[in-house]
Amino acid sequence: MAKSFGRPHERPQVVTLFSAGSAGIRDREGADIVAEMSFDPSALDAYQRAAARVSELLGTAATQTTTAAGVDLSGLGVLGREFAAAWTQAAGAHASTLSTAGNLVSAYQDILTRFGDDVTGVDTDVAAGLRAIDNEVA
Repeated sequence: MAKSFGRPHERPQVVTLFSAGSAGIRDREGADIVAEMSFDPSALDAYQRAAARVSELLGTAATQTTTAAGVDLSGLGVLGREFAAAWTQAAGAHASTLSTAGNLVSAYQDILTRFGDDVTGVDTDVAAGLRAIDNEVA
């Protein structure tokens, strides 16, 4: 059974990089759809720094785990052969998972960077337009 979060159609908020409001627009299920957003550059910056560090750590862990998967276990003999095969397979799968996680964090960071650049560019363009109008009026 799915866990309920308060009222039906209420969605839990996990991380706030952007604050959002609704304008009475609803999806098919009746839940509010975001119609306006305000950008929080300091939250995005904090996320960027954390994501870069997490991605770096995941990459390092993947490299170290790959090294561990390749350790020579041939000295374990007949009794250790099965363990050696299982170890190599499990450590290799773990390294792959760590690498994928690092790539996903990095990709999400890149998406947010582009979004932040776009929002900042819009703000800069709007400010320049307002200054131009203000200069014309003055």
